[in-house]
Amino acid sequence: MEQTKLINYLRAGFSTFWMRTDEPNRVKTNVYNQLQNWEKPFNVSQWDMLQDPNPLTPLIALTEADPNSVTFLYNFHWYIDKPQVIQFIQNTIPVWANEGKAIIIVSPIEKIPVELKKSFTLVDMPLPDDEEIRHAIIHAVPDHRQELLPGEKQTDSVIRVSKGLTRRELDNIYALSLVEKDSFQTDVINDYRAQIVRKSGLADILSTDKNFKTVIGYEVIKDDVMETIHHPDSQGIIAIGPTGTGKTSLLQAIANESGKLAVKVRVGKLMSKYQGESDQNVEALINMLTALGDCFVLFDEFEKQFSGVGGSGDTDGGTSVRIGGQFLEFFEDTPKGIYRGATCNTFRGIPPEYFRPGRWDSAPWYVDLPSSKVKNSILNHYIKKFDLSKKQTAKVPDMPLWTGAEIEALCKKAWMRKIDLTTAGKSIMPMAQVAKEEIAAMREWAKGRTVQAEEITEKINGKRKLAI
Repeated sequence: MEQTKLINYLRAGFSTFWMRTDEPNRVKTNVYNQLQNWEKPFNVSQWDMLQDPNPLTPLIALTEADPNSVTFLYNFHWYIDKPQVIQFIQNTIPVWANEGKAIIIVSPIEKIPVELKKSFTLVDMPLPDDEEIRHAIIHAVPDHRQELLPGEKQTDSVIRVSKGLTRRELDNIYALSLVEKDSFQTDVINDYRAQIVRKSGLADILSTDKNFKTVIGYEVIKDDVMETIHHPDSQGIIAIGPTGTGKTSLLQAIANESGKLAVKVRVGKLMSKYQGESDQNVEALINMLTALGDCFVLFDEFEKQFSGVGGSGDTDGGTSVRIGGQFLEFFEDTPKGIYRGATCNTFRGIPPEYFRPGRWDSAPWYVDLPSSKVKNSILNHYIKKFDLSKKQTAKVPDMPLWTGAEIEALCKKAWMRKIDLTTAGKSIMPMAQVAKEEIAAMREWAKGRTVQAEEITEKINGKRKLAI
């Protein structure tokens, strides 16, 4: 919290505050100091039910206290809706305001009675910032083990993945990392952050063994993304192309290589038959991701998840349109550190405003069928993975329209049946042939609207450059 913010409110005569936080101890160490160390310090007192179960006691005591007094009421949401409490606060607010007195209710939830809604001011107790996280890292290391303090680069990585955790969580998870790894490890922190996602029930943790060695091709995208993904203003990537071209595998590999906690969102999971619950679920998801901070958020098959968001909303009471609006706002102003990845198997059904740069780091990437060179690399990869014999691979079927997924299916079939690739290929029908009209339409749409994933002309200073 900015020190002057609360003090200016108090000096202006604001007398009733609600501070939502799960960290009452940080309130006592941080906010108390701010009020007591100001040039004209306030008299600070506190109350909880163990001191006196009568909720009127601290209110009466404040009324009788000296001017410039502030009372912190812990978990007062248990009592705030009592008629006598509501009436006392309503009657006494003018007195407190004239004498520079105030109550600050510290609670994990916001539960202000309708009679007092206009009277209370909401104030934030923000989660630990970079400086406090750095202090928590230092505090976690025993005095006799100062060699465990991480270097500056590792400290920056630990701080990045620690955003969104309370000070108590930081202390606990750092201690656990030192016990398990004898060092500060971001994977231990991410394992703990994953629990937050699982407990929410609003999204899934994306666990994958995909990496840039197992996902062949797309070197331009890999280079482009990895140069920007950790920049605080980076937004994300959206990839469009025929099914089976490896878009999902590519984004999973990016998530894995980035070291970010990877979360998979399924919009359908947020939908509810009850009025207003879908909107609440989306808001809760966005709030969770915002609190989570540094993470990779995957929207797989984006076109299916957001189909209907641009319609009239007549069929579902406007729910799809409202949810689309919530996500569009999230895409427009994604909190720093959150990187979004989306895949589309078609351009149809998605309003154009979801594609524009500014909501992503670039125009959509178009991921077409792999080139002959990439196909050979994919084939060799899966021949090795399935340990196919020379006899099985002596002849290779023609693969002019094949995707990586179909090449994998080919090698898997030969491995399972112990047959050669040519025989196995007779049961593979490439999607580019099955859906050739749809793919032709997609290619035509992609011209001038997308960045081509495989158009590489040269390397300059070790970096691949796009063909423009």
